[in-house]
Amino acid sequence: MLTPEEHKEMERLKAESEINLRNKLAVERTEHRKKTWQQIVGELYAEEFDAAKSSMEPAKLSQILEFPSKGKGLCVIGESRRGKSRACFHRLRDFYLDDYLSIKCVTGIEFATKASAAFKDPAKTQAWLLEFSSPSLLYIDDFGKRFNITTAEALHEIFEERCKTRKPTWLSTNLTSELIKKLLKDEPHLANSLIERIKEFCDVVVL
Repeated sequence: MLTPEEHKEMERLKAESEINLRNKLAVERTEHRKKTWQQIVGELYAEEFDAAKSSMEPAKLSQILEFPSKGKGLCVIGESRRGKSRACFHRLRDFYLDDYLSIKCVTGIEFATKASAAFKDPAKTQAWLLEFSSPSLLYIDDFGKRFNITTAEALHEIFEERCKTRKPTWLSTNLTSELIKKLLKDEPHLANSLIERIKEFCDVVVL
């Protein structure tokens, strides 16, 4: 029969073993998430982001790197080579590793290509909507490449679907409001509606 001291020591060792096991599982899960994150975004954007080397204005960079995972989405507007994508991917990495969010990342070209295929074939539309509306967070990198009426309608529809379940959408783009209106000059109502949706559902950071 164990003495009170021996029983106490056994309970301590048991509790310590459970804590070590939980810590080990947490480390393994984090390492697994790091590997899957690299598969999602590729090696380039999976690399550590050095904020000190960014050419972005510090206040704008902080706004991106400190943006919350829930609530409104984020739209970062600026010219190429300003570090929009790297900053966004760095913040999304935090969400993926720390908050365990399901995140879908696509390029603007991939979004446009899939949207075009879905709009041409009604049988594919529902699957397309599900693909882009289901993840906890959607990020479209370099939105605006191959920008046309179909792409604009597709983003408008995605905003509507994701808004129903309060899921944020992130965009990085070089499309200003003026450029959207110019590219959609034959569809002014669509242009204005898309611009309003972006402002309504995203905080906008202009570089």
